[in-house]
Formats: sequence, structure tokens, C-alpha cells
Amino acid sequence: MFSFFGNLFKNLNYYVNKDINETIYKNEAFKQNKWSFFEGQIVQWSQRYLFYVSMLFFFFVLLSSNLLVWKPELTALALPFIKDKNALLGWQQIFLGGQLTIVAVIYPLVVGLIGVLLQNTAGSQTILPIYQKYSGFMFSGLSGLALSLFILLGYFSKPWLSDSNYLAVCISSAVWLSLNILLTSWFFAKTFSILDATKRDNLIIRYSINELCIKDIKSRLKVIFVEHSCHKGFLSFQNKSILKIENHNYTDEGYEVLTVNVNKHKSLSNIRFWLLKLAIRLQVMILFLFRKKGLTLIFQPYRLSKALNEFHLCKTNFKLNYLVKFLIKGSVSYKAVDNLSDESFKAMSDGLLGSAIDSINNDNTHGFEVAVNNLIAWHIEISSSLAFINDHGKKDNWILLPNSGLFGRSYLNELNTEYYKLSRLASEKIMITSSYFQKMLTLHKRINSFGYGVSARETAVLIEGNYLQWHILVEWYSVHLNQSDIRLANKYEELLYIFVGAWEDWLNSIEYKYKREGDMEEAYPSFISHLGFSAQAVISALRFENFEATSWAIDILNNWLNNFSKKDHYHQEYQWKIEFLTTAQLTVTNKDNRFWKSILNEHKYEHVPAFELAFKNLTTDLRLITACYILSKPKSDHEGKIKNHVLTLLSGQCKDGGDSAVSTQFTNPGEVLGAYIRQGEYISSDGNRPYKDYLSSVIEKFERMDTQKMVSGRSYSGWGGIDSPLSMKRAYIEISLSMSSSVWFLSERWYKFILSEMFAQTSRYNLVQELKEWIKIAENIESSILCAEGQLRVFKTNFKTSIEKIIERIESVNNNLLENAEIDENKLNQLALFASSPFLKIQSPQYPFSLFDKVSNKDFVSNATAHKLTINGFGKDRVAEGIDSTYVINEENWLADGVKNQVDKSIYQSVINKVPSEEVVCESVEVTFAQIRRLALDFEKPVLFISHRNFENTIRKYTYDANNSSLFGIELRDGFSGGYLCHIDNCPVYRLPLREGKQCLITSRNLFKKLLFSPVDELQQRYVNASFAVSDNNIEGKLSLTFFMEIQLSNDQCIQLNLTFDNEAIQYN
Repeated sequence: MFSFFGNLFKNLNYYVNKDINETIYKNEAFKQNKWSFFEGQIVQWSQRYLFYVSMLFFFFVLLSSNLLVWKPELTALALPFIKDKNALLGWQQIFLGGQLTIVAVIYPLVVGLIGVLLQNTAGSQTILPIYQKYSGFMFSGLSGLALSLFILLGYFSKPWLSDSNYLAVCISSAVWLSLNILLTSWFFAKTFSILDATKRDNLIIRYSINELCIKDIKSRLKVIFVEHSCHKGFLSFQNKSILKIENHNYTDEGYEVLTVNVNKHKSLSNIRFWLLKLAIRLQVMILFLFRKKGLTLIFQPYRLSKALNEFHLCKTNFKLNYLVKFLIKGSVSYKAVDNLSDESFKAMSDGLLGSAIDSINNDNTHGFEVAVNNLIAWHIEISSSLAFINDHGKKDNWILLPNSGLFGRSYLNELNTEYYKLSRLASEKIMITSSYFQKMLTLHKRINSFGYGVSARETAVLIEGNYLQWHILVEWYSVHLNQSDIRLANKYEELLYIFVGAWEDWLNSIEYKYKREGDMEEAYPSFISHLGFSAQAVISALRFENFEATSWAIDILNNWLNNFSKKDHYHQEYQWKIEFLTTAQLTVTNKDNRFWKSILNEHKYEHVPAFELAFKNLTTDLRLITACYILSKPKSDHEGKIKNHVLTLLSGQCKDGGDSAVSTQFTNPGEVLGAYIRQGEYISSDGNRPYKDYLSSVIEKFERMDTQKMVSGRSYSGWGGIDSPLSMKRAYIEISLSMSSSVWFLSERWYKFILSEMFAQTSRYNLVQELKEWIKIAENIESSILCAEGQLRVFKTNFKTSIEKIIERIESVNNNLLENAEIDENKLNQLALFASSPFLKIQSPQYPFSLFDKVSNKDFVSNATAHKLTINGFGKDRVAEGIDSTYVINEENWLADGVKNQVDKSIYQSVINKVPSEEVVCESVEVTFAQIRRLALDFEKPVLFISHRNFENTIRKYTYDANNSSLFGIELRDGFSGGYLCHIDNCPVYRLPLREGKQCLITSRNLFKKLLFSPVDELQQRYVNASFAVSDNNIEGKLSLTFFMEIQLSNDQCIQLNLTFDNEAIQYN
């Protein structure tokens, strides 16, 4: 019935309960930890004891009344069992005395004893509230007091009742007392169980699952569902063209906000989506009737401030109907917030962690071991009870559900933080005993190994928690580094070995390699996380200058592939073209695409070899990236040790002399360059580079590790602001230089890949530019810790020669492709469209278009003349068919600007070619100004053009000189742009930028009649024809952009002023 009405009148609580019912309540682990009926009732009664005690009192009043009503029938039934009615009436005093003794004496003593026994435990603040509710002493105590009041009221009413009627009160009190005795028995039983640490921890587990987790998950789901109600489809409807519903908008400008007053102690409880959708449909109908479209409603309910009663519901860029407002307000309900500050999930974890903290504080190693085991069992039970299979058929867990906010934290994040704090506390005891920290080193892996249905996301978080213990360990050693204590060094070394062993065993915990088969998508995020943190461990140790830990971290990274791979994929390694195989390609569902076909090299796809070989490349790249990052470290007093670490990473050698052949060894610069090409994902043509992005994210984590304390508002960086593999070019080049004892070559396998169809023309061009930059950077390297000073010059020569040969080979392929490629007319038309932009912007014409009475671009102009813009040295790749050319920044703009400049020049040239009706000679600046002011009076709309640069500069200077500007009538006016200089009296002055000359032309605006542009293709709005003529080298040529226009000038006179005075003779006052 509930599902039927819930589905019919869908609301927020319905969707929340539906998710809970379909996941947690069907979980077998949850069913095992679920409250029994009586346990659930006790907890519920204890949480609302005032309400239920009142109900209980009312129940026994009704029971007494019913006994009186049914007295004749009940008397006949009860007579055989009641031998002495008067004795029963006298029991009331015993009932009252016994109940008051239990409530007033026994309960306070027992509760006080529990408080004393638990007060010195770290989790007492958590355990006591649970004890209060689970033991039911608040409910049973108040029930006893209510029974006492019931008996007293019975005494007071006895004079007005007969003995037979008073007997009903006695029977009710006897039944109530029996109930209280049962409650007291429960209280004593649970009181003794709470003293047992194991049972106490188990109670915390069950209480956390049944009360806190369910309640908090519902609360978090409400927040998420409200914030994403449109995305979830709760507010979906069809008429989006009229009214669009959204959940997020970060400005109130132009919006009308709908608010409602709600008591600040209340929060959002439920949203009736069916009523809200009814309101929206009504508003849509109103908007449709008034023919309004394209409006927006932002449904975003939240409290504006915790201190205010005002609650924000929604905002719109239109005025809501009054009935719609009423319906929206009615669709949201609120309720008072329960004060559960002592029952948060974090408080519960603190309660269980309290046993471990107590053991550390009391130096109880055995107690700590027991506490950690209980902690692991607690985590596993919580995780198992909240596990489920999501809509995509993947393992998931409510323990990963974040709370509200952009940077919300999940339960698992909060637990990881607590484990980190406990590990740090354990590290403080290492000088006394290392056993505490030893137990913590294996905590995360044991949780993952023994957990049921642990998801990949959970494993990734647990791996991060284990990595943070490495950070604690190396930091601890850096603090105690100066203490020459052999025992301390031995303890540290022992912990180091334990961590390395536990960390490397994660790979078997995630997935045992010899049982690996089929789809490994579930394990992918876990392996990625573990490998990434393995690389971070190197930098973390090095930041503390802990070189022993650094060498072990490098050994973990070098040995990672040995522990991961089965080492039986040699056939695929040589049959496939694995050079460009990355882990990002493993996530592609369609393995029949162009990339995979090239990789497989006409062989069969196999999932396990692809998985392991992709991780082989990733391990190789992370080793190289880590080496480059270390090499980028500022110079220090430990250059020899840093050099050794870099060389160890490049060689891939392990401390135990393991099979380093499994891992790629960097023995020549060609291998370094090949890895650099793979890391840059040059094969990507759409700009999407997930593999490069992942590597960049690892480097960003390198940068963030152990950063100094920062002052707000200032900019900081790590070792040189490194944020991606490409930002460490110098380090790659230094490594390559150190191996350039002779001229070297890129392997043919790499050439085949680079020169194949997988590499677009653009990618090869970009690679060539990168390599040319490598040469420039190498020439500027004066020293390197990897090269002896006397060798560097020879190594640089060999390096340059090798890179130039690689460039030459790649460019020759590019040039051959270009030489044989035909010109693509579509590309030429596209360039022509770019160049046509100036002819489309004539509605608000700029100078010199603004001089003409009419500017038109609509009709074909029969008398139009052709004008051409020629661009020499234009790359043929931009117009070649089948060639992916390099993107040119702002190509659309500079082509349009070039055509616009050519149009302007044509207009200027037509003015200059106008035969002057008169020529006036001016021998000085003063005479020139005087002639201009005199001649301007002869024109109706005078306009002056200047091609004398020094006179132009004089005008500019006089414009800002009050005396001279007043003397010569110079002023600046608004509304003019382009080549405008100023006004001399009422004559606007423009510069003529065509050529350097010694003339000025003064004429009338009436000279400029029409400027007509003739379209080439009206349908495409194209005004330019583009053609391309190939040059002799066949890889570039001449791009010609031809446009057609007619410039119509009148026969108005044009007077030329010849300035004969020397340029140098101009004196500025």
C-alpha cells in the first residue's frame, strides 16, 4: 500500500527510502547485524522516552477502564485464580515501595558505577549515550516513576471506588510492574555486557549500522537528491522551450527569489515532487497563454543563514503566478532538527578507536592488538552491511557516500583520517616500542583482504591510508635523525622492512596475479592507485632527505612490475605494437577501433596481456617521470646520492637482484625519447589526452607533498612549478645527454608508429617542433650531475646530430605527403569564409567605411573591380587534401584583418589617385594650419587626410597642449574611431596610412558616395575567392584572396597641400 501511494504521489522521502530498501535492507550482512524486534523497540522507546511513557500511562488508564467495563465477564473468569481479594488490594504498598527502590536507589547506583568505570576511557562520550538508549534505563526509570504516580492516583481515588472497582487499578499496576521488571532485567543484562570490551565494541558496530548509518545515509541522500533533482529526473517535463528547470545558478542578478520563513531550528524534511511538478505545469500553461518562451526556474532550496528564519526555495527570471507560489511553498515541508551531536558517525568511530588509544596511553601492547583487531572487525562489518551492487552492475558501498558540499567527505574518508591520527599516535611510541606502529602498518590491507565485496573505490582509499603511514614513518625518522641510537636505528629499519613487505603484498590482496583471467575492470582503479602512490613514496622520502627510505621507495617502484606481472606475455609483446599502449586505452569498451587495430598488428586481442603490457608502459613512464622530477630538484649537498637514485630508476634494478628484464631499462636516449612521445599522447587528434592528464596529476601530487606553510594571497610552487611531463623537458634532455656518448637512433618500431596513419600530420609537426626545442634547450645546458664536465661538449654534439637526423626523417615523410597531396577546395572555401568576415560587419561601419553615404553587400555589382591580397610562404598543409594541418592561433582573425587592410588600402589609393583641383604650398607649420582652417570654410562637410608623419606627430602633441590647441583650433571629439586624429575647427582630420608623403588632402564628405561589395556566393555569404599556387619546394606556396568591390567617388573638388618645410625644422613649443 505504501509503495502504491508512494509511487503515485512521489516525494523526496519515497526516493530515499526506495534506494535504502533496494540496497541495505537486502544486504545479508546487514540482516545479521539488524536489531531484533525487542532491541529495536527498546532503542526507539529510549530515544523518545517522554512520548512513549506518556503513551504507556494512557494505555494503563485505558486498561483499568476496560477492566471496569468488562467487570462482570472478567469476574467470573478471575474468581478461580484469586483466593484472597483483600490481599491483592494490600499489595499496592509493596508495588510502590519496590518500584521506588528500583528507580531511586538501584538505577542511580548502577548508572553511577558504569559512569565511574567508563569515565577514564577515550570513548566514554560515545559509549554512555549508546548505553543510555540500548539499556533502556531512561525509559524504564521514567516508566517506574509513572507507575508510582499511577499507584498514588489510585490511592487518592480509592474513597470514591468500591473494592471491586479498585481491584482494576491494582491489576493494571501489577501488569505494569511486571513490564517494568522485564525492563529492569534487560537493563541489568545489558549493563553487565557493556563492561565487556568485546561486547561493547560489537554493540557500537550494531548501533552504528542500525541507527547512525541508516539515518545519516538518508540525510545525505536527501541533500544529493535535492541538489540534483533535475538530473535525477524528479522534475523532468517536456516544455523546455517555454520553461527550463535547473538546480544551480550562482547569481541572483535578474532573478526574482521566492523565500519562506521557517524556524531556524527546523530543516528541510520532505519535498512533494508531484505537487511541485503540478505547480510548474500550471506556470507553463500561463506562460504559453501569454506567448512567453526561454524562461528559467532555478529550484535550489537552502537556508540563507543559520541565524535567520528565511529559507530560499527557488528563483526565476520572470514573475511567478500567486497560485504557483502557494503550491511551491506547500510542496516543501520541514521538521525540527534532532540534536544528535553525541551520536555522529565520527563519534562512534572515536568510541571504538578509544580502546586502542587507551591501550597506547597505558602502554598495553596486548590490549592494543585486541583493539586493532576489533577495529578491523568493526570496519569490515560496517562496510559489508552497507555494500550493494549499483545500477551499472558494479560493486559499490554507501560508506563512500559524501556529505553535502563540493568538497564533501565520505564515511571512509573520515575513518581514514581517524586511522591516520591513530598511526601518528602510535609513531610517538616507537622510541619505547615499535609494536604499536607495526600493527597499524597492516591495518588497511587486512581490512581490504578480509572484507566482503570490497569495491575498487574502497580499495583505492585504503591504499591511500596505508601510504600516509609511509609519510608518518619517514617524517618521524627525519625528526629523530640526529639521535645516534643503534636500537632506534634498528627499530626504524625493522618498520621500514615491514612497510615494504605490507605495501608490496597489496598487489596480491587486490588480485592474485596467477589467478588473473577475464575482465579486470574492477581491479583497474586499485592498481592505478597503488602504482601512483608507489611513485609518490619516492618523492615523499626525498623531501625529508631520508635517502635510505628513498632507496627502498625506488626499489618498490622498480620491483612493482615484477610483483604485478605473470611474465608470460612475450609473444604479444613482440607481435603487438605496444609502444603506444597505455592504461587509458584499457577503459575503451570498443576494442575494434583504429587504435587497437594498429596495436594488435593483425593479431588476436587478449585481455590479460593487454592489461599487463599497458601497466608495463605505465610503470616505465612513472619511473622516468620520477627520475626527471628528482633531477629537477634544486642543487643540494647530496648531488651524488641524487645521481645514484636517478640512475637506479633508469636502470630498473632491484635490491634483491630480481628479474629487471621484466621492466624496461633506459640504456639509450632513443628509449627516453620514445617514452616522452608516449607520455605526450601525440596520437590524440581531438585534444583529449587522458593518459597525459593522469601523469600530470601524479606530478601535481609530487608538487603538493610537504609544501611549506603558505600565506594567503601569495603564489607558491614546488621544484620549479612542474605540472606535467612536458614541463620537465630539461630533465629528459639531461638524461638523454648523459647517454649520448655516440650518435644514437630512434628504434624502427617507434619510427613505424610515428610514420604510420596513427600519427596525424599535425602530431608529427608538433613532435618536430618539440625536438627542435630540445636542441635549443640542450645548447643552453652548461652542466649536469649526470655528465662529467669534460664530456658534455662531445655529448651535446652527438645529441644534436641524433635529434637532427630524427627530425630530418620525420620531415621528409611529411614533405612527401605534402608534395603528393592535392589542393582541397573545401579548405580553400573555409579560408575564404574566414576572410569574408569584414564584408559582413557593415551595419555599424568603421573608418574608412563610415566616410561613404552608402555601404552595401547584398547585390551583385556589375562594375566591381577585383582586388587581391597575396600571402607568400603559406603552408600547403593548410589547404592540402587528406592532411590534418596544425591549428594556427587566431587564423580567422588575421585573415579577416589582412583582407580588411587591403580594402582600406584600396579606398586610400582611390583618394590619392583623385586628381586635385588645386595645389597649395605650405612652407611652415603655422602656414599649414592657417591654410587648412581657411580652405575648410569652402567645403560643406570638410575632411582632411594627412600623409606627412611629422606633421601628424605635431598635431598629436598640440592636441594635449592647451595653448597650441586653442591657438590652432584643435580639439578631440567623441564618436570617431579608426584613423581619426582630431578636429581642426569643424574639419575632422584622419591619417592616411598608405605611404609616407609630404601632402595633405582636404575635400568634402560628399566626395564619398557608395562602397559596394559584390558577393561571390550569396548562400554561404562568401565575398572572397581563395586560390593557392604551389611554390617550387612543393610544401608551401602563395595564397591569393580575391574580393570584388566598387568605390564610387563624386566630382567634388580635392585640394592638395604640399608641405615643403623640412621635417627637422618643426619646433615644438
